[in-house]
Amino acid sequence: MSSKLENLEDEMRLLKDGIRHDSASFAKDLSSKTERLEDKIQHVGKDLDTQTDRLEDKIESLEKGLNKKITRLEDKMESLITRLGDKIESLASHRTGGKASESTSCQNGTAEEIQRQINTEIRNIAGNISNIKDDIALAGTNLGNIINTKFLKINHTIESYLNNSQRQINNTALAKIVTTGLDSLESSIYEKFQEISHYTNLSYTETRSLLNAQRTSKNTSLGTEIKFALTDLLQPKDCYKGMSAAVSLASSPYAVIQPSQKNNLTVPVLCDTFTDGGGWIVFQRRATGDVDFYRDWQEYKQGFGSLDTDFWLGNENIHAITGSGVYELRIDMIYNGNFAFAHYDRFSVGNEMSNYVLNVAHYDGTAGESFILKHHGMPFTTYDRDNDSWGKQCAVEYAGAWWYNSCHLANLNGRWGAGANKGPRWSALSGENAVSFSEMKLRRVI
Repeated sequence: MSSKLENLEDEMRLLKDGIRHDSASFAKDLSSKTERLEDKIQHVGKDLDTQTDRLEDKIESLEKGLNKKITRLEDKMESLITRLGDKIESLASHRTGGKASESTSCQNGTAEEIQRQINTEIRNIAGNISNIKDDIALAGTNLGNIINTKFLKINHTIESYLNNSQRQINNTALAKIVTTGLDSLESSIYEKFQEISHYTNLSYTETRSLLNAQRTSKNTSLGTEIKFALTDLLQPKDCYKGMSAAVSLASSPYAVIQPSQKNNLTVPVLCDTFTDGGGWIVFQRRATGDVDFYRDWQEYKQGFGSLDTDFWLGNENIHAITGSGVYELRIDMIYNGNFAFAHYDRFSVGNEMSNYVLNVAHYDGTAGESFILKHHGMPFTTYDRDNDSWGKQCAVEYAGAWWYNSCHLANLNGRWGAGANKGPRWSALSGENAVSFSEMKLRRVI
């Protein structure tokens, strides 16, 4: 009899320890999930303004609610453990009442009664734990369903706001942010709420309040709200092949990519997210003629112009990018209203010690080949740094800066609109005349 009770007491102690371990494990797992969520939110909201802080405050409030719910859960389990301990102590006290008492208990069938009570208590505890777990799982499922339903309405809601005369968006760039980044916004917010939904029992009102915080404003216009709160969230963080499938293109195929550890950029770049699967970093663009491209060595080294209009990214930046892997080159042009392109599956620019020597190979496209034959292997030349193989100065004679030989079949940095081979021409496409648009872009292959 004594041995049997001792075994039962050991089982109860193991059960008690198991419950404590499960409680600690549950709390630890939730803490880990919460930390991951906080890290993501901190990363996303690093450079956002006060509106992002409001979003973080909402999530912080939600986390406090989670902690309270976990505390209540732990209290319930602690209560169960205490009750179990009390029962064990009561049984142990009863058992040590003396041999006579023990003999009497055995004779009167008390041992069976003790066993029955212990078994009942174990079943109660197991049932309570199971109910708690079921409640959490059901809450997660319900919240997931609520979120799914709400997010289906986000597109329509924001579009309605855009059409409201009291919430006009006059900033073209901002309109592009809204239309091109909505899918990314939904995905990011949905992911965060999905993580939370598995670990809490939120009411419908709480969930709706959190969702509304992402799309409404009481004190500012919708334009200001989105511009300062969601710009970073909506923008792609890297420029890569295949990104067109993941980026909304309702407004513009371009996105500005900011430098980060993920993309290893040192300066902001303009990314063509659409052409041939997207992922093209634009390093030369001429569309308006507003920027003078007849510049010296230092300016071509550092870059000039604006990503919004015409620009040269800078030889040093082009070298840094192409030196980080294997890159391909695409040149898009328009001549006499017709679009054409030239593609090269290998492209790189050397460092300044090599005078930014050009390496380009393997043409295909619709514009014709005007780059490899005359310019491959040539250093870069400006009017104040003559590196061409001509007796005179190609940069001065043809009003540009380029990988001149003696002198060129292509001169895309020539004087805007000029003829007689002095403008931004591509001989196989435009002869000695200037094209009306050019865009040189590179994309990582390996």
